[in-house]
Amino acid sequence: MPPRFTHQGRLQKSRPLRHTRRTPCPVCGGGHNDRRKRGIRCFGYTSADGRFAFCTLEEYAGKLSLDPRSHNYRHQLDAPCSCGEPHASGSNAAALALGAGEIRYSDQQVKEHARGAIQTLSDGVPERRVFTHTGWQQMDGEWRYLHATGAQGAQNAREDVTAQLPQDLMRYQLPCLSAPARDHTEDDAISAAFCEFARELGVLSEAETLTFMARVGYALLHFGGQQLALQHQGEPTARFLALLSAALSSGEAHIATLSGAKPDAAESLWGWRLQRYGAEDTAREEWVPQGKRIGWLGGERLYLNPEAAYAVAQRLGQQTNGPLTVTQRTLWKRLHERRLLVSYDSARETLKIRVTIEGRRISVIHLRASTLTGFVHGDNPTNPTNPTNPHGMA
Repeated sequence: MPPRFTHQGRLQKSRPLRHTRRTPCPVCGGGHNDRRKRGIRCFGYTSADGRFAFCTLEEYAGKLSLDPRSHNYRHQLDAPCSCGEPHASGSNAAALALGAGEIRYSDQQVKEHARGAIQTLSDGVPERRVFTHTGWQQMDGEWRYLHATGAQGAQNAREDVTAQLPQDLMRYQLPCLSAPARDHTEDDAISAAFCEFARELGVLSEAETLTFMARVGYALLHFGGQQLALQHQGEPTARFLALLSAALSSGEAHIATLSGAKPDAAESLWGWRLQRYGAEDTAREEWVPQGKRIGWLGGERLYLNPEAAYAVAQRLGQQTNGPLTVTQRTLWKRLHERRLLVSYDSARETLKIRVTIEGRRISVIHLRASTLTGFVHGDNPTNPTNPTNPHGMA
């Protein structure tokens, strides 16, 4: 055993190694912390130089005598011992116990050798090909189109091929072979050009081109409609109006008149609830605002408090995992681009205007009341059929 030195450079004396479960006795294999009353505990130690093992158990002593100083039996390591049995130190114990032909591997090597043994000795292992993209792929001499559920050919789909696509691409699945065929019309121009290109390259035959053209066209139109609906739902202005209408109907916010009172009509549409007070004979009903005030109504004019309206919409969007993806400034700009702002302040070069409401002069966003009520009733306020001049002042 090489000498050890302290951090100050002085020679440090090696200490005997006490026999424990982690460092068992080279003679009996026991340690002082083994289970009691089983006759296997060893209270000895291995000398600092690694030449001798002091074992407590007498049955392993053979012809050795009890050492009077340590009260153990002193066995010679890595050399002939007087007990009649050879003993190896920790570095040679494995070779002595298992034989010179034993090969031992680390944990990582064991895993690699086990996998290699399984692959070598196993017959008929099923093979499955997994792709992480879409598009054309040649498989066994035949061109197939990869989509979310596998690989589609002109006649059938391969069952031994799967696709692991990102979540956004999992919707892109080609229709089954039984999908209705469609005529070649102008709305199939994209799919026709796509399939014609594959035919010119020799990927598809004439018959396969016609069959595959119907399938691809059907899929493009089907998912194109779904994508259009998703884009409309994710458009910031439409999302903002949807969140505002949801906040008003759920009691998260309300809109009052310019004097702070309830609207003259459709009170529940603007976030007000009818409450009943008192006993039956003296009961009275009163319209009560719900949630935070986000705007004011004056006839067809709708004035939104920019900060309050945006905060309410954003909070509701976060609760429903669909928050607004643009800032306030960008949102007002998008409303202006879609001609939804009735007026803006050109002198101050801002999309907000200043009006007097409830005795205060404040900055607001000016919309039409029908913009929000039309959204509630299912119209398309983001595409008005007859918009007024957005540059006019209220």
